[in-house]
Amino acid sequence: MTLGNPFPCITFFFLSDITAHILTAFVEEFCPDKKALESISLSRHTVIRRIETLSKDIERKLKEVASNFIYFSIALDESTDNSDIAQLAIMVRGIDDQFSITEDFLTMSSLHGTTTGQDIFDNLLKELKDFNLPLEKLSGICTDGAPAMTGEHTGLIGLLLKSRVWNVSPIMYHCIIHQENLEAQHLEMGHVMELYPQ
Repeated sequence: MTLGNPFPCITFFFLSDITAHILTAFVEEFCPDKKALESISLSRHTVIRRIETLSKDIERKLKEVASNFIYFSIALDESTDNSDIAQLAIMVRGIDDQFSITEDFLTMSSLHGTTTGQDIFDNLLKELKDFNLPLEKLSGICTDGAPAMTGEHTGLIGLLLKSRVWNVSPIMYHCIIHQENLEAQHLEMGHVMELYPQ
């Protein structure tokens, strides 16, 4: 996880302007004493520093929780942002020995250049290593069904299965939301929607 910019698709200048506006509105609403607002620094550098501090703290806490997982599953989605850079979003759901389940956004990382199964595989291994999540504890993988994700030989799932680190292979899922979207593109269901007035 790159901490220099915890939100790679949002520039810090834009984010700091939004944060300053929200904080100003909050203080004006809930703090009738306007002097409290004057003592809070809302400069761009201060807001950036605070966002980075929060990001590091969230990452530290997630690493602490993840270190206790006995098994975990991941959901991955690759998409391209408005500046034509592929972003890989990784969600994690893990369970510890007390049967406490944690589900959280793990990271979003940029894939510069190509987005082949090998690129996604290498990036996933790097991110899992950063969070001390060994492949041996991976029990499930959910993807969007794209060939780079599900390819038997060169897709992410094929490469994961070739690594042969499990006694029992993880369960592979095709995201239900992506399935519904694909079905909606091919089914003619306009007559169903006509029954319901808007």
